[in-house]
Amino acid sequence: MLPAATAFAIFSVTAHWNDLFWPMIAISDPHLATPPRGILFFRDQESGNQVGPLMAATVIITAPLVVAFLFAQRKFTQGLAKAGLKG
Repeated sequence: MLPAATAFAIFSVTAHWNDLFWPMIAISDPHLATPPRGILFFRDQESGNQVGPLMAATVIITAPLVVAFLFAQRKFTQGLAKAGLKG
């Protein structure tokens, strides 16, 4: 059950981490923004239309998800493989 729970956890965290549209409607305070909404605030206030700082911010936001996946990669792939098998 642990591999399936790990796969679900990775999908769930990624979905909530990347949520953009609901926070755009519900949250106007930059301190409560999700990471993609924070990128929009950063683009407007700090970097404007400069691509370099914007890409650096996206790497910083994406890095925790990549690291979490690398740590849970074995359980994640086991969960996906076992989910497709009957028995």
